[in-house]
Amino acid sequence: MIIKPDPEGSNEPNTFRYYEELTNEGYYYEVYILADDEKACVFVTDDGVSVEFLSGKVISTNITPQRLFPKHKSLEWDGELERIIKTLRDTDMEGQTFSPEEIQELHDFFMEGE
Repeated sequence: MIIKPDPEGSNEPNTFRYYEELTNEGYYYEVYILADDEKACVFVTDDGVSVEFLSGKVISTNITPQRLFPKHKSLEWDGELERIIKTLRDTDMEGQTFSPEEIQELHDFFMEGE
């Protein structure tokens, strides 16, 4: 799979853009990519990494950042986030794939349990 930056909204088309949110509970990142020229976003939290495509398809990976980078309160592009993107590219985004309908069913099931 070819992963490259999504140039939309960027003055530097060859630079990955990402959104960062840090709390006392942990961290959250959105990295905007093109995967085989399809728009997608990589969601990174302490507990996991998933990829959501504009089409609605979601890939849940087995990458766990807190195991890869223990004791990190945040992630930097050079090193950690870049390594996660490289892992996704090298493993061809292995993981469980969900359709938009399956995601809704999982959400409904989760909400019933609360």
